[in-house]
Amino acid sequence: MEFRNLTPFAAMQFKMLDLEDNEIYVVVMKAGYQLEPDDSGGYRVRICDDDSVSLSVQDEYLGKINTSSVIQESDLAPYKPACDIIVTGSACADNCSPVLKQNVSVTINNVSGDSILEKKLTVYGKRDFLKNKITKQWSLTEPEPYIRQPIIWEAAFGGECRMNKSDEGADSIPKADQLTDIQKASHPDSENLPLAHSVCENNPLGKGFITPWYAHATQADRYPAPQITDPHYPLTSEDFASLIAGRADLTAKQFQPAGFGFTGRAWLPRRLKAGTYDEEWLKNRHPGLPEDFDFNYWNAAPADQQIPYPQLSLSVALQGFSPDGGIRFSLPAHEAFVLLRMDDGTLLPRQMNLDTLHIDTNSLNVTVCWRFLLPASVPVRVIEARYETEPEKLLEKLFGFSMPKPITNTEEPAHG
Repeated sequence: MEFRNLTPFAAMQFKMLDLEDNEIYVVVMKAGYQLEPDDSGGYRVRICDDDSVSLSVQDEYLGKINTSSVIQESDLAPYKPACDIIVTGSACADNCSPVLKQNVSVTINNVSGDSILEKKLTVYGKRDFLKNKITKQWSLTEPEPYIRQPIIWEAAFGGECRMNKSDEGADSIPKADQLTDIQKASHPDSENLPLAHSVCENNPLGKGFITPWYAHATQADRYPAPQITDPHYPLTSEDFASLIAGRADLTAKQFQPAGFGFTGRAWLPRRLKAGTYDEEWLKNRHPGLPEDFDFNYWNAAPADQQIPYPQLSLSVALQGFSPDGGIRFSLPAHEAFVLLRMDDGTLLPRQMNLDTLHIDTNSLNVTVCWRFLLPASVPVRVIEARYETEPEKLLEKLFGFSMPKPITNTEEPAHG
């Protein structure tokens, strides 16, 4: 089979195996758009063709690998059952006048005007949980003013508690809270093993996650508080007091990290979708996927930002991401598709699924990824990646006559 990219954009074809070990052809295409201010106070969209964006072939991090937020995940996922909506950027005070807190929001409507995504977060300046020396009660300090606050997982609820043997207070940690021999053997920092180490598995990068053993060992009266929260479920000082007392329900909504960005591959609940890699897998499935693998693992957005595959055009409204006011734009009603040239000479146009929309409000860049799957057993001679700016005329351009739109791509890998 031959693959041809007949677009000005980055595109690639590769193979994957489904849960039944069938080979699947995967085609991924990435288009970029630049947002440019217009005369109406909104933004016009310029498609990047001469200056097209590249496919990301590996994860990119804000700082150190695996210990900072992912700012761009690899585009080479084999299959995403839903569309990831990702927004990266910063909360910006209007007119650069410092604020203590503000709301930021994302609203996306489809061509019919129906909302397909609405989400709001509250972003605070730096603040702490502070314990009163007399009453021993915890309270939240007044946030520090800010002009720009990055919306990153490091500023949301989460984090880790770690103590080495040499740390002050380490001798007060109960044996039950210290690492076991099995945990030590699998600990990633084998050269500097901690005595005790607990991690918020929903977001190990954040702040506010304090365990009872750590609070007792450190005897601190001040801890950094999360700066990014869900306005409907704010994390209060009472919640924090219950956390360090060991009474908190960590599944409660106020303890869930709030953000718009890529979640970590090893974080919960995403990690559970990767399946079970045990002796049974080694014996019967290696190197294939485990039987309980869930392809939703490849969706990297927070769960409430994973939506059914949308059709362009889309209208986007962002609030709180620019000192100049809201960012509003519409993505054009263009369409990515493949043309299958079959062994018998038949030509079959098939739509690609739009499965990743990434908006970077700092750079005013927008990228879109489309994906198409086809069983390798299909007798196809050539797969051509194409892009149509007038999708209503697609079949007329290909065949010289009009008919209903091409059949939507419904191929999915076997789920077992």
